[in-house]
Amino acid sequence: MISSRGFSKGLEFKVPADTNPQARQIMDQMKDMYTQLAVPLPEEAVGPGAKWEVKLPIKAQGMTIDQKATYEVVSLEGERLTTKSAIVQQAANQKVQNPAMPALKMDLTKMVGNGSGERTFDLAHLLPTTGAAKFTPKLRWR
Repeated sequence: MISSRGFSKGLEFKVPADTNPQARQIMDQMKDMYTQLAVPLPEEAVGPGAKWEVKLPIKAQGMTIDQKATYEVVSLEGERLTTKSAIVQQAANQKVQNPAMPALKMDLTKMVGNGSGERTFDLAHLLPTTGAAKFTPKLRWR
């Protein structure tokens, strides 16, 4: 479910109980990816050149991550919206458990990452029609 402004309100995958841990991890990664495809829009109307920032905590691969994304409207033509984004993520000290290896628990000491992307939307549809993204994480484990 996504709000009228593009904020994720949750996504549910029904994975059979007997699914192997690796397949379950892939499903969890897909869930994480789908919740981040929409662009959260500001309350006020926006047009070409508009910029806004969204700060959200996200969960990915067993980690809780603080994310700050800056969006810009590149073009708006009829029902076609193109945006570009810059993303900065960081995570503090935390214990991480990988669903594919439930007996293994790791200590994340620090995670930082940044990325950029561009997406084009047909505003009559939920997900982007085209897009490209690049992200570079740096993790430190103990």
